[in-house]
Amino acid sequence: MSLIISTPANGYRETAKRFGVRRTALTAGFQHGSMPGIDGLIGKAADDTPEFRLIDVRAVIGDKLSLRDATAEFNLSGERTVYPWVKRVKASGAGALTGIKNGTLA
Repeated sequence: MSLIISTPANGYRETAKRFGVRRTALTAGFQHGSMPGIDGLIGKAADDTPEFRLIDVRAVIGDKLSLRDATAEFNLSGERTVYPWVKRVKASGAGALTGIKNGTLA
């Protein structure tokens, strides 16, 4: 299945509708030049565990990965997913990543 977008005006909306993702996920990916393909647009909630979050945060803090790069590397929906995790760990340590419901930002 090919991902063809006719025009930005209606193409993003139609493509997002076709694949069941948010239009903003498409536009952000194209604007940053980091379009991960359909696998990167569809969330994987099963991976959203405290251990997974900590690996992601350590890549940002320890490996100096940008939020954008971490989002692409770990197949997350956007930088808004990663930033609250990083903020929590910096403020309260790794234990702050437990108790976050899957699919919530913080």
